[in-house]
Amino acid sequence: MNVTDKLYTEWAWRSKTGTPSMDNPEDKAILDKLILELTENEGPSKQDIIDYIKNAELDDEQIGKLYRRVANFGNYRNIKNTISKKGYGALSKQYAQQIQSIIEDLPREEAEKFSTYLQDESKQANFPANNHKGNLLDTLKSKTGLSDQIIRAVFAHTAQDDKKRGVGMGELAMTLLFKNVANTVGGKGDLSINGGEFEVKGNGAKLGPKGGTSKDAFANAFSKFNVEFDGSKFTYEGKSYNKSGISFLISDLFKKENKGDILSTTKNFLQNVVGLPTDARINKIDYNDPASINRNVGLMHFIDYSKTEGFNHFMCHDFGSGKKLTGGNTGKYIYVTGSPESMAEGLSELGVTFEKISYVLFRPRIGFATSYLGEDEE
Repeated sequence: MNVTDKLYTEWAWRSKTGTPSMDNPEDKAILDKLILELTENEGPSKQDIIDYIKNAELDDEQIGKLYRRVANFGNYRNIKNTISKKGYGALSKQYAQQIQSIIEDLPREEAEKFSTYLQDESKQANFPANNHKGNLLDTLKSKTGLSDQIIRAVFAHTAQDDKKRGVGMGELAMTLLFKNVANTVGGKGDLSINGGEFEVKGNGAKLGPKGGTSKDAFANAFSKFNVEFDGSKFTYEGKSYNKSGISFLISDLFKKENKGDILSTTKNFLQNVVGLPTDARINKIDYNDPASINRNVGLMHFIDYSKTEGFNHFMCHDFGSGKKLTGGNTGKYIYVTGSPESMAEGLSELGVTFEKISYVLFRPRIGFATSYLGEDEE
């Protein structure tokens, strides 16, 4: 039995059906692993692979897929070497396989350009480590010469680490594409940048536990202002406010009720009921502006999260919009550095937006979705 026959026999034995197919993701993953094992150890010759392709019963679509896989396979070691240098240890092999699989359906020249970029550190870009906002696609295209296709594909990677914690969208991409970004050093962030702990969040990401409060807790706190709750919405002076209209309700109360009472009630509720650190942001709220209320509650949550996690660099980007989110995936990002309070101030100045707070949600998600409450929404 020649090596090619052995490869197919082993592939068939490991598959569930005994007749593996390139159309089956599980079978393809098994074949990837087999080829990797063979190429990293003593394996088949080029002629064995050619003979296999000649003799295998594959349709045109399968042949095209196999060609792209074989053509891209030479990039594996460059990807793995880079990931290993960035401090991923035993996970380097797994992540390299995943990235290789992600880019294999892209044009061959684009995949090779990406591989070449990884090999030459002198041409690799540094991520600017000062408060700013920008567009990752524009930044990377101008600094690296890589295409939208490659950048988007690599940013789509998600995984789990060795402790079964989620590796969010864009985390591995940042380490591959920027020279001064690597895996976390002390475990207080997703990554490290210039030796500091760096947290990265995609569009619609949670900042720690979602949490919040209850409908009854909010109703009890604000009922003294003649706010009524019927089980699904609040009403005040004949105006209805749905579940996500809390910022608008508080703003209207501020305009019509005793301002001091509204300020003290809101602070007490956020601090003692929700459990948010209010001191750094409570006096920065413009209660005439619902967006300001929403943003500063979100920033209180951010401060709490950053103090808990211990990072001093933070970036949110707009990759990762799911079916429930509209807006995003354009490359927009905001980056800040410093203490939790100074990072929160930087996020505010750069126009960060958060999910609309509701009577059961005072720890909102961060991102760029069009459904989030921003400066231009009334």
